[in-house]
Amino acid sequence: MLFNSLHFLIFLPVVLVSFYLAKGRMQAIVLLLASYYFYMAWNPFFIGLIVFSTVVDFFLGKKLHHQKSEVKRKAILFLSLGINLGLLFYFKYTNFFLETYFSLFNQEGVFQPLSIILPVGISFYTFQTLSYTIDIYRREREPEDNFINFALYVSFFPQLVAGPIERSTQLLPQLKKFTYSNNDVIEGCKLVIYGFFKKVVIADRLAVYVNNVYANPDEASALSLIVATYFFAVQIYCDFSGYTDIARGLARFFGVKLMENFKNPYFSSSIAEFWNRWHISLSTWFRDYLYIPLGGNRVTKLRNFINILIVFFVSGLWHGANWTFLIWGALHAFYFKVEKLIFPNSKEKTKGMLYIFKVLFTFHLVVLAWIFFRARSVNEALSIMSSIVLKFSITFENIKSIVLPFTYDSRSAGHFIAALIFLFIFFVLERRQFLSRDKNLFKLREYLAYMLLVLVIILFGKFNENSFIYFQF
Repeated sequence: MLFNSLHFLIFLPVVLVSFYLAKGRMQAIVLLLASYYFYMAWNPFFIGLIVFSTVVDFFLGKKLHHQKSEVKRKAILFLSLGINLGLLFYFKYTNFFLETYFSLFNQEGVFQPLSIILPVGISFYTFQTLSYTIDIYRREREPEDNFINFALYVSFFPQLVAGPIERSTQLLPQLKKFTYSNNDVIEGCKLVIYGFFKKVVIADRLAVYVNNVYANPDEASALSLIVATYFFAVQIYCDFSGYTDIARGLARFFGVKLMENFKNPYFSSSIAEFWNRWHISLSTWFRDYLYIPLGGNRVTKLRNFINILIVFFVSGLWHGANWTFLIWGALHAFYFKVEKLIFPNSKEKTKGMLYIFKVLFTFHLVVLAWIFFRARSVNEALSIMSSIVLKFSITFENIKSIVLPFTYDSRSAGHFIAALIFLFIFFVLERRQFLSRDKNLFKLREYLAYMLLVLVIILFGKFNENSFIYFQF
């Protein structure tokens, strides 16, 4: 079920009314049933995977906590990791590794992909359950005694299929006793409105252009490829952060506060800072459960580079079973290490023109890597990059070619430009708090801004139930 669907528009009021009418522990049961229905609306058969993972980690977590023998504790941990990662590997990577194996022996024609459907959100809820078990093994938390609470932690519908990837230490306590107020509803509405604006007005409008150019990159001009790549950078940010805003807003309706997953990442002045601002729940997960256990930066420079490379390789693989994602991850590892060598004191604040230069330079490094993320194959990504370099020329025909991808939806160009201008104005006003220190005046202007945002969504939104990009991961 998509947030931007008629189905969800009917589903949400029913859940909210049922939740607010319920009392005590019935509220958790209402949300659990709603979460299971939400997932089953996509494919009812795969709800068994979530239930299976929930049961396995609930009982293994208890067993792990009460076990005294360190050898047996490790065995239980590896059993949990094996089951969860085994399911993830089968559904997401079986065809990729089989195809790679056959290609190594020049038998590409022999390989026939298996008919495996990738369950939506499996990468997200798998990592969420893994962190729970690992935290118990590290004795950083005790196991949850209530199965309903734990099942809801695994399947909480606002963040089930695309995060944020929550830690049990933060989310589980909020699911034991729901506390909510009028302010939660107000803040939730603001987040949902802003998220829908990013998704249906910005991301889905840009998708028209990006999809048309990247569908036939060989026929596109260098300028249109450049514009499409810049547009994709904006699209993927608005699509994913828009989902996160909606998820956080929906959670607030139930008094639950999910972590902030994006903090203006394109204003980062370094790659390290970018990863502290982009998909924060995933980057901190890899930091705490992979990078630090590997030794982090408390090792030799060579070993530290290997650790960084492993983390970004796994991050790339997490995003998808394609060599393009692995190269995307490797590029960021390379950026990260070179940056550390050139700027060993990167935490020092820079100002003025140097800061602006570093922000623009970091942004363009990220955009370059997005080409591999968006392309369908490594060869296609390399072809796009070579076309940009070799075919680049500023002529009337090339400039004219920039607008051609919009001809498939002539309204998208004007609507997108108007919406992008509004997004920039809204961002500036939000940062400057509407140039007013008067609290009541600020609130009035804030409400007027969000009402205007709703109007922009109605006028410029693209309501065709486009899936969110990160659903495929």
